[in-house]
This record gives sequence, C-alpha cells and structure tokens, in this order.
Amino acid sequence: MLWGWVGAALFLAGALALMTRHVVPEVAMPGSEAAYERRRDREALLAIAALVAAGGIVGRWWNEAPGFATALLLVLPLLLALTLVDLDEHRLPNRLTLACVVVTTCGLSLATLATSSAGWLEARRALAGAALLGLFYLALALLGGGRGMGLGDVKLAPSLGGLLGWVGWETWAAGAFGAFLLGGLWGVVLMLRGRGRSARMPFGPFMIGGALAALCLA
Repeated sequence: MLWGWVGAALFLAGALALMTRHVVPEVAMPGSEAAYERRRDREALLAIAALVAAGGIVGRWWNEAPGFATALLLVLPLLLALTLVDLDEHRLPNRLTLACVVVTTCGLSLATLATSSAGWLEARRALAGAALLGLFYLALALLGGGRGMGLGDVKLAPSLGGLLGWVGWETWAAGAFGAFLLGGLWGVVLMLRGRGRSARMPFGPFMIGGALAALCLA
C-alpha cells in the first residue's frame, strides 16, 4: 500500500515536471562574463556533487558488489559531463550518450562476471531495465511532438535504466520516477520565482540526479 501511494505521488510529480518542461531562468549570451561565471559556478557545484556521489557509491556498493561500484565510478565522469553540457547548451551530445552506453555496457558486463551465478539474472534485468526506460522516454518524446523530451534524453535513458535495473526493479522505479520528482520540484521553484514559460528546461540533469540518488540509497 505504501509503495502504491509513493508511486502515485511520483507520477503526479512527473506530470508536473512535464507541464513545467519549458520553465528555465533567462540564459546569458554566450561569451559574456555572466555566462562564464555561471559555468564556473556550475563546474564547482558539479565537482562537489561528484565527490558526494562517488562517496555514496563506494559506501553503498564497494563491500557488497565491488564490480558494480567500479562500473558506477567509471560512468560517473560521463554523467557529470552530460549534466554540464545539458545545463549550458540544453542538449545531450551523441558522442557522450554513445560513450555512456559503451562504458555502462562494459562496466555491467564486468560486474556480472565478478558476481556469482545469480549475476546473470541481474544482467538480464539490466537489459530489460535499459529497454523499458528507453522506450518510456521515446514514447514521451513522440507524444510531446518535440516540445517535451528530446532525443538526447531518449539516448541517455538506456544507460540509466541498465544501471538501475541491475540493482532491482524497486531501485529502477525510484530512479526513473525520481527524475520527474526532481524536475517537478525545480519547476515549482522557478514558477515561484516568476520565471517565464517560454525557455526550455534541460531534463538530463534530473534524470541523472534521480538515478544516482536511487543507486546510492538502494
């Protein structure tokens, strides 16, 4: 019953995130001093976030599944790079999303080989999680008609779905819908600050943040 209420709340938050998909602060002109300072501040915050995420990953998974912890640490720099690019340019480059798929696949393969025979079940679950999350975001992109999720979000989803699925379906659900919870909350903050609804809101950082939070707290 509790998980049912939690799921309903997350779905409502997801709907809110989609409604506020185009709410972002005004972006300074490229090359301006304000844009440079904003990027510097973001890099500093992401550096702190990287340390926190790495510490959470090691603390949660190193003793239980060191192979999986290693896979997460390998893909973490790519996820942080995607976050920074999406915040700056509102896009997720193909070269980074493809690299993320490759590193995630290799890392989870090694993690599977490092576990017992039950690891093959985890590998199959990772494949299913990657496919389901990718299809979910593809459906959102098609339904949005270019005004909702972008193709970059669709290409990022399988990597996150694979990592979440390797752990379990509850973690997969928490990470997948946690992205919409974070996006919805940020949309509310921007609306309360009186920001307009005309600009785009990058969703990749919320996808990554929700996934990493679920993996660290699993």
